[in-house]
Amino acid sequence: MGARYEYDRWGAYHFADRNGLGIDRTSATGTGYASLYTPEVSKIFEDKSQTPDEILLFFHYVEYGQLLKSGKTLIQTIYDQHFEGFERVESYLKSWQTLIGEIDELTYNNVLERLKLQLENARNWRDQVNTYFYRMSGIPDEKGREIYR
Repeated sequence: MGARYEYDRWGAYHFADRNGLGIDRTSATGTGYASLYTPEVSKIFEDKSQTPDEILLFFHYVEYGQLLKSGKTLIQTIYDQHFEGFERVESYLKSWQTLIGEIDELTYNNVLERLKLQLENARNWRDQVNTYFYRMSGIPDEKGREIYR
């Protein structure tokens, strides 16, 4: 496998290394994929500062410490999104539990069990992704949340 796959198979998708992640698809220094769009759109995708955060890593290699348009660094965005995903599922579960007695028992229990499974999946995903990027970057969560090391 090459150097880009240093830690595990995830490297095959985002080309993460110790400094950052993403794929350079610009015409000047990368694969040239950005040039396949209309000239107006290509001009946006060729420029890291103009490319929307949602697709930035698809078109550019970005260092972990780079500030995104959100005002957060890339690494903090990764951490925050995965902690927030877990918290969102936790809130769904709490909301559902307020409906006990309002919905037939079979349906209530069916959904409750599925939400509990989703919460466990969200916890595992949060911990695996955040641990991967913490180990890759060496940069701790600025909010001091626990990341499994």
